[in-house]
Amino acid sequence: MNFNRGMALFCVVSVLGYFLWRNPRKNYKKIVVFFFAFSSLSFFRTVIHMYEDIKPDYWLRQRDDIENVQFKSFPNVYMIQPDGYVAQSTMEKSPYNYQSDLFDWLRNNEFKVYDNFRSNYPASLTSNASLFNMKHHKFADMIFPEIEMANARESITTSNAVANIFKNNGYETYFIAEDEYFQQNKKQEVFDYYNIAIDDFPLNSKGDDTVKDVLSDLKLVMHDSDNPKFFFVEKLMPHHVGFYKTDESVVQERDRYIERIKEVNLWLKTTIKYITEHDENSIIIILADHGGWVGLKSFNHLFSARESELITSTFSNISAIKWNGNLIKNYDTALRTNVNIFRVLFSALSENPTYLESLEDDSSYNLRLNSLGIKRVKKLIDGEGRIFNK
Repeated sequence: MNFNRGMALFCVVSVLGYFLWRNPRKNYKKIVVFFFAFSSLSFFRTVIHMYEDIKPDYWLRQRDDIENVQFKSFPNVYMIQPDGYVAQSTMEKSPYNYQSDLFDWLRNNEFKVYDNFRSNYPASLTSNASLFNMKHHKFADMIFPEIEMANARESITTSNAVANIFKNNGYETYFIAEDEYFQQNKKQEVFDYYNIAIDDFPLNSKGDDTVKDVLSDLKLVMHDSDNPKFFFVEKLMPHHVGFYKTDESVVQERDRYIERIKEVNLWLKTTIKYITEHDENSIIIILADHGGWVGLKSFNHLFSARESELITSTFSNISAIKWNGNLIKNYDTALRTNVNIFRVLFSALSENPTYLESLEDDSSYNLRLNSLGIKRVKKLIDGEGRIFNK
């Protein structure tokens, strides 16, 4: 529930409760009605959540037969996801104003850096749900949409189209995460290997009960067999700005973000060097899930910011691929956002350009607070990169 709506409801309940309890014998019928009405709010919300959890996820359906794609080349594929790492063009402008040496380092190491790249959704779950299914969900038509949409985890760890396509082509699939955030649904079905087992964290986990060294975990399984492999490796850095220290300024949050950029740059270089030395013919994808949110003042500001630079800060993300000779000329000409990255990859590996005819729209979506404090899905950036501030 939005903070303002919650405070308004608290005030109304407090005032009504005060007047009713001044004379409980006289007002007992009203008190019964009051408690019934108040409890109905929670019941109503619960019913809505149950409906959204069990209704069919029609958005998962592909527009073509890409789920039956047949590869002609079978390199190992590593997708490394540094959480919240912005693209170079955004990093070097306000509110970041920083020059990261990673981008030139990637180019010098045979990566193709896709600048002005962005995510289609503002947070990890919504972004990765779209990424791993190569489809827009627009928050899955939730009645009361939230940043953690219904069945997002299931579409990542259970019904993941990308993992299924790799497996259909003889790949072993590996899910290597730094913590159990993506796995809180306690379902591990689609990937062959998870570095965090279901029994490693409690049912009421908030996402940080288990913290793993993902490079060490990757090294343990890189050479498990001679079969081709797909690895998803998540690193929780640089992450996005935090809003829990409300007495500190936006500038201080930006400075902390930049320090984490420096740290994750070293980790990325070390990890890429190791992969290159031990699996020289592989494809390596560096792709963040969303932007760094630098410049935002609060969590609710994520849903109300109108400034173009803050909207860009929310969605801009690093994207760089070491194709190692697997990219077919012009196949990636229209590659601009996360939702299409695997469709382009599968088109290249299958040498089939017809799959490029069903690329998803490159628009970016977020939730907006209306005058009643209710969140609604809005397109903030269109497929051509135009920003909608209203």
